[in-house]
Amino acid sequence: MAQLEEITPHVVAITTGWSGGNVGGIELDSFSVAVDTTKNYSLALEFRKALENCFNKQVKHAFLTHHHSDHVKGMDAFIEGSVLSSKWTASKVRSLTSVTGFPSNTFEDEYRIEDEHLHVELYHSGGHTQDSSYLYFPHEKVIFAGDLIFQGYLFFSGYKCDPIAWISTLEHFRELRPRKIIPGHGSVLSSPADLEKHITLMYRFKEAIQEGKEQNIEPRSIEVPEFVLSYSERVPEIELVKWFRRTAVSWYRHL
Repeated sequence: MAQLEEITPHVVAITTGWSGGNVGGIELDSFSVAVDTTKNYSLALEFRKALENCFNKQVKHAFLTHHHSDHVKGMDAFIEGSVLSSKWTASKVRSLTSVTGFPSNTFEDEYRIEDEHLHVELYHSGGHTQDSSYLYFPHEKVIFAGDLIFQGYLFFSGYKCDPIAWISTLEHFRELRPRKIIPGHGSVLSSPADLEKHITLMYRFKEAIQEGKEQNIEPRSIEVPEFVLSYSERVPEIELVKWFRRTAVSWYRHL
């Protein structure tokens, strides 16, 4: 069952894992905006109905943060309205056989959804994937980060990730001084310290890969840093090593 958590007076989210990737909604003056569309059509229908019941307003727009299936496979539940994404997300969604629709409105760098007095801002940033985008709701200083942030998990890098853009985007989040950040997976970030942990982890990972590259060590042969192995209380060490090797390959090409 779609159980929405109130994040702020105008923002709700589901961060329990029920929906695959996290999803949420923003209430504007006369309609609402959904962020991501769950991992399948039936869950997305539940999610949409829950949003409409919660705000007593139509879901007029659904925004896709990126193309990974756990965020977009429920898209068809929202095609009666406007499905929004970056043009890069739209091109990748077209190749998915599990959806019949595709984004009806696309943008290149940024897009603004306006109502009477409230608005949301959409930005393409790259980072986690080439098409990663995020939503900012300035009225309540809330960010929907998509998979630019994994809270309580080690981050996952798509094959075409861009670590420089990724770190830069997180630093931009810092400048926005958000009250809340809804990540793509895991619980809501509620303090500057929560965000700083992610930025620090990214820099430490970058330094480890750069050091290996400067020594002409192939990415899969770079020694796994101690800070990665410190996660072994939650993740078996063998899985941490696999994660590090896989992520090192995707970062190595950009550093």
